[in-house]
Amino acid sequence: MALTEDQSENAERARQGDAGRSRRHRTFAQKWRLVSLPNKLMVLATIVIAISNGIYTFVALRTLGEIRAGSKDTHDLAVAAGQQAKAVSDQAGILRRQASDTHDLAVAASTQASQAIAQAKSAELSAEAAKSASNTAQDALHISERAYVVIGAPTLDIGNKAVFLPLQNIGRIPSEVELVAHEATVDVPNRFIRSNLAAASGIHWKRHKFQSIIPGVPMGLKIPTIKMNADRLKSGLQLIIIAGFVSYTDGFNDTPKKSWPFCVQTSFHTIFNEVYMTNCDPSEYLPKLETVDGYPNNEQQNTQAPN
Repeated sequence: MALTEDQSENAERARQGDAGRSRRHRTFAQKWRLVSLPNKLMVLATIVIAISNGIYTFVALRTLGEIRAGSKDTHDLAVAAGQQAKAVSDQAGILRRQASDTHDLAVAASTQASQAIAQAKSAELSAEAAKSASNTAQDALHISERAYVVIGAPTLDIGNKAVFLPLQNIGRIPSEVELVAHEATVDVPNRFIRSNLAAASGIHWKRHKFQSIIPGVPMGLKIPTIKMNADRLKSGLQLIIIAGFVSYTDGFNDTPKKSWPFCVQTSFHTIFNEVYMTNCDPSEYLPKLETVDGYPNNEQQNTQAPN
């Protein structure tokens, strides 16, 4: 049975309506299977791009936030650094002022030290001058007040066969004195021949001590000449020599003993035909006498000269 044109159009519309209803009721999987492969790839690429753009946007926003936060921290750090730099600058200024003050103090201290050194040197010179003056005054006092012991003019005592040596303190302080005397009596065949001490007929030595010889009061010392012969002595055929050392304290505790040699001998005066005592050279006779009489051994005992 043949369909009319209106029926055909209605049938076609009915078929399209069913097809449209069928398409509307398809699932996403059914629809995806119906999409061609290029379209699928395009869809996937679009999705990936969208996801990437989303991730990039998120990261960019987060980075921007961090940058803003970092900028604020950097600004705060910059402000703090500026404040610290200002504090350091202020401290440096204080240190510079203190250094300047210290330099000024050092200069003042150096000047004061130089002045102190100059004053010390001046004081040292003054002290040395005072010490020198004190030493000079002390030396002057010592020289003016000390003891001086000398031997006066010796006396020949032919009758008692002795020679007297007067010890005298011409200073101002008492003195303790020790005298060592060597005596030799020598016979000579001719008054013009020098004496030979080795051929002396009498020779001896003795030590004499005096606890104190006061100033201005002579102390006589008798030296025995046992072998003295008056006739030979008066004719110039006999010679008496006495030599030795005088040692004494000068009265000051801090000074050593003074010591000096002496020598006296008889001498015959041919014009006046007399014998008298004269000084002789101790450096010539004293060593010879010490050798001949055995000094420091063989000291003479307390022997009196015969009358």
